[in-house]
Amino acid sequence: MNFISDHTFRDHSSVTRIISTLEKNEFVMRTDSDSDKRKQCIGISETGRQIFLKASKVAELHVKQAMKGISSKDQKAIVNAMNLINENLK
Repeated sequence: MNFISDHTFRDHSSVTRIISTLEKNEFVMRTDSDSDKRKQCIGISETGRQIFLKASKVAELHVKQAMKGISSKDQKAIVNAMNLINENLK
């Protein structure tokens, strides 16, 4: 969970609550690590995978709508700026 916390800018307890909710709704599953019993592996379930695929399609449509009328050059500049912002927040 520390890995997820570090990469999502969330505290450990928030990540634990979110993962527990996702697990309760059968979107993810937890398994103990074979190499370190203190660690758990989080995997997406088939239900979670189906929801992810549906959400990805909707997200793609929203991005296309948001980028409508913006040149390819400007779109690349936006992506580069967002990547830089992300790096600055690490």
